[in-house]
Amino acid sequence: MKFVIFTVLIDNYDWLNDLTKNDINFDAICYTNNQNLIEKKKFRGWNIKDLKKYNPKLNFKNLKNKNFLLSRWYKFNPHVHLKNYSFSLYIDANLELKKNISELILEISKKDFSLGIFNHPYRSNLKEEICHCFWNKKINSEEFRILKNFYFKELKINNYRDRELYENNIRFTNHRSKVALMILNDTFKQLEKYPYRDQVILPIIINKYNEFKNTILLFNSSSEFINVNPHKLSSFKNIRRYIIINSNNKFKKAILFLPNLVLKIIELAYDFFIGKN
Repeated sequence: MKFVIFTVLIDNYDWLNDLTKNDINFDAICYTNNQNLIEKKKFRGWNIKDLKKYNPKLNFKNLKNKNFLLSRWYKFNPHVHLKNYSFSLYIDANLELKKNISELILEISKKDFSLGIFNHPYRSNLKEEICHCFWNKKINSEEFRILKNFYFKELKINNYRDRELYENNIRFTNHRSKVALMILNDTFKQLEKYPYRDQVILPIIINKYNEFKNTILLFNSSSEFINVNPHKLSSFKNIRRYIIINSNNKFKKAILFLPNLVLKIIELAYDFFIGKN
């Protein structure tokens, strides 16, 4: 077995988490266009790779969403850019892996599977997810309308059964599985048409390949194996987010509790009087 962990970090959207404290003995690659990280070559247990160097020279028609599509190409094509590995674990750059992830990796590597995915911890179907994305301003009104129409089309024409929703910030892939490649390739093709939320596309594609669903390892929740850190913001709110990320043990949580509380109160007051960022 040759296994690799990888992530994609565009610009300065996240703090790259530290893998060295977890004693992870697998290769770890971060694809990025962040020049500060690229110059370091290695950072916090990650081997840093320039997106340009490994760019497959894809010609995206939708230039407005070029960075999104480029990051998703890497996310859904590990069998291409990581072809020397048999298995991979994709994680979003804001995820912090817990120590027990190594045990899960070793357990999965012994199984015959296509993908390893996790049930969504908060929402149970795609309809809820699309509405959540709109209400929380992850998609705008036009994107909401397009995804809603896409959703109802799948229900009516392709007999989509909206019974499951998966996390899409973490995924195991067997690079040698034809089923995995079909699902991931089709997911990316749909993303090129609807370049908004791959969280919405994946369940529909998996439903399309329902006959192969027994090859997919489905886990209840990823919270046992990861912590989800907040993304960066272009405002003073980054201060509290940085504190949250660095409150990674009981001692630090106790020391940083008061500054975190004070900053939270300031943020609430700011949102109330100025308006949400």
